[in-house]
Parts: sequence; structure tokens; C-alpha cells
Amino acid sequence: MLRRHPDVTLAVCLHGMGFFVAAVSAVGLPALLAVQLGQGAAGYGLALAAVGAGALAGNLLIGNLQLGHWLSVYCGAWMVAGLTLFGYGIAPSMPVVLAVGFIAGLATPAAAVTLRTRLSEFGKQERLRLMTVDQTVIRTAGTVGMLTLPMAVDAAPVTAFAGAGVLLLVTAAVTAAVGRRWATVPEFVAAEPVSGRAS
Repeated sequence: MLRRHPDVTLAVCLHGMGFFVAAVSAVGLPALLAVQLGQGAAGYGLALAAVGAGALAGNLLIGNLQLGHWLSVYCGAWMVAGLTLFGYGIAPSMPVVLAVGFIAGLATPAAAVTLRTRLSEFGKQERLRLMTVDQTVIRTAGTVGMLTLPMAVDAAPVTAFAGAGVLLLVTAAVTAAVGRRWATVPEFVAAEPVSGRAS
């Protein structure tokens, strides 16, 4: 099934990478704020609020935008997420952290909506199987990230954020490049639903 839909396979792999590196910000942001900027719980709360505000703005925008091919949009959103992870690591002040968090929040709906929209184009049984694979991949990747990356954050918060950001950015860029190349292969085009080709 995944071989018949290589664009979805690429997206699921990238989704897993996103959840893997998310452990860095989920666990490490309080430590980073404390070590780099001397912030406590209040600063962490502000950072989370900035992400939430960005996600709200992104949700309001995403439905009203004319987007290109779904996989390019999806990869672009994850590239932004990688840049924001890197941005957290080098942020010199709390206002910069808040700006980075807002941008990170903006990217979240673009990634979520594009993948869900693509999966909605499949029939019920195939969609259910693809969603199951996606959930299995992201939960596994997220668990592995939580088991391994906090140690890196504990040892060097700035390096952990920068490394996670670069890893996610490169993965998203490679996924986009491979996706564009596969989109020209006749077998790939034939495997897409008609609605997917029109996106």
C-alpha cells in the first residue's frame, strides 16, 4: 500500500522525524530558557502562549490560502519548524523566543491540514490503514525521542536545539526534493487520486 503511494510514505517518514525531534523542545525549552535567559515558569508559559497564538493564526489562515502541491507545502512547513528549533537555540532575548514560538505555531496547521487533506482523498479502508501507519510511526518516533534526546538537552541545550533543527530542516528539504522528482514518474502520477492531481 505504501509503495503505491510514495508521496504519503515520504510524508509519514517526515512526520516521524518531526515527532522525534519534538522531544527537544517539549523537554528542553524550560532548561534552555533557564540556562540562556534566566527565565523560569513564567517565561516558559509565555513561550507556550506564543506558540498557541501562532497556531491559532495559522488555523485562521490555512483555509483561505491558495496552496501549491500538498507535499511541497507539507515539507515547507516542516522546514520552518526546523528553522524555529534552530532559532530557539540561538535566541538572544525573550522577545526573540516569543517571535520564534509564534512562527513555529504558524507552521503547525500547514503541516497538519495538508497531510489530513491528502489522506481524506483515499477510500475509507485505505485511509484507515494509512492513518494507522502514520500514527504508529509518529508515536514510535516520539517515544524514541523522549527516551534519547533529553540526555542531549541536559548535556548541551543550545547544541541539542541547533542539531535537532538542522536535522529536521535537512530531512524536510530532502523529502521535498525526492517528492518533486517522484511526481514526474508515470507510476506515481497514476497512483494519485484524481483530486490529488488537481491540488
